[in-house]
Order: sequence, then structure tokens, then C-alpha cells
Amino acid sequence: MGTGKIVVTGSRNSWVLGRREENGTWIAHCLDLDVRAWADTLWDALDAVEAAVSKAIRSDARRGREPFARAQASKSEWDRLWTIVHDGVLMTEEDLVLSRAPLSRIATQLEIDVLPPVRIRRAPAALVA
Repeated sequence: MGTGKIVVTGSRNSWVLGRREENGTWIAHCLDLDVRAWADTLWDALDAVEAAVSKAIRSDARRGREPFARAQASKSEWDRLWTIVHDGVLMTEEDLVLSRAPLSRIATQLEIDVLPPVRIRRAPAALVA
């Protein structure tokens, strides 16, 4: 006899698009789950989107919903991501930290483990455009 709850296990990689707005604020957008976070720096925005993704997955699980069945980001957001994937330069996180070049857009991934407890790890590299 089932409990009516969805049991989600395993891990999945999800794309994150990071971009700086004209006012200097960074937006990190997990496209696979359509979860966004804003912050003053790229690193704070990436940390914030990790926390927001974790919260969304845990909330979905408590409500008996499959987290990866959420609506994804718009086609225009995916198009921005694929432009960076195709034309960007791969840089490690260390290179990004040390870089003096102004950044305006990045693409990276989160590895999401959906086993209690939910664990999110950012890829050690990103594509930069």
C-alpha cells in the first residue's frame, strides 16, 4: 500500500546562467528548475541560487511533488545559455576569482543530489562570455 508520497532519489546536473544587470546586480538562474537569486556579486548570487534550489527541492518533496517536473526557464533564457556554451571560454573557479577581466555572463552547473539531506555542489569551472 503506497503512502501517496513521491520518493525522489539520485543526482542530476542543472544549468545555471549568471548575468550582471545594468545596475551591477548579479542574477543566477537555475534554468532546469526556473529558480533565481539576486546578489551584489557573482559569488553571492551563485551561493544564493544554490540555497534557493535546495529550498525548492525540499519544499517539493514535502508536498509530494517531483522537483524536476517543475516548469523550466523560458526559451530566451536557454538561448542565452547556449550562446555562452558555444562561444564562451572555459575557466576554473580559481581563474575566475583571479581574473581582472570584467565578467558579465557565465554558464555553470549545479550537481543536485536529491537524497535526504539534499546536497548541491557547484561545478569547479564555468563558461564565460
